[in-house]
Amino acid sequence: MSAPAASMNSTNVRNMSATNLDPRAERESGRTLAVALAVWAAVIAGADIDDTFGKFAAAGLVAFAAGIALYAFAAYRIDREIRAYILDFSRRALVAAALAALGSLAAALAQHIAALAVFTAPIAAVATAAAVEKLAARPRKARAKSPAATPAAT
Repeated sequence: MSAPAASMNSTNVRNMSATNLDPRAERESGRTLAVALAVWAAVIAGADIDDTFGKFAAAGLVAFAAGIALYAFAAYRIDREIRAYILDFSRRALVAAALAALGSLAAALAQHIAALAVFTAPIAAVATAAAVEKLAARPRKARAKSPAATPAAT
């Protein structure tokens, strides 16, 4: 007989939130992202050395970069440990990363540097999504900043 499922009241949902991650999971998330970026850079560098990008039409490369960016965005939204790890960075760091990635992507597209465009597309997608999410979550009123400003609902 299986154990009863936990109810989804506010206490259980709060306890299940991504902010209560195990410190080991946070370290693993950072390592996972570092390894993924290193492997992605190696794949792109190898493809560039082999002139793989020169064998495809521009429309095919754009579709590939868009597909990879969509996959990275979906992985960011689905994997709550990776998402919590990324959202742990400050607003300033996330906005700077998004602007740097978007600027790099724009420069690569303007200069027709396919390898750089394909490499930065997923980074720009995730960095921009995280920056927008972090900025949207910013408390707008003094009441929202302090939990003691209003009485608790009972």
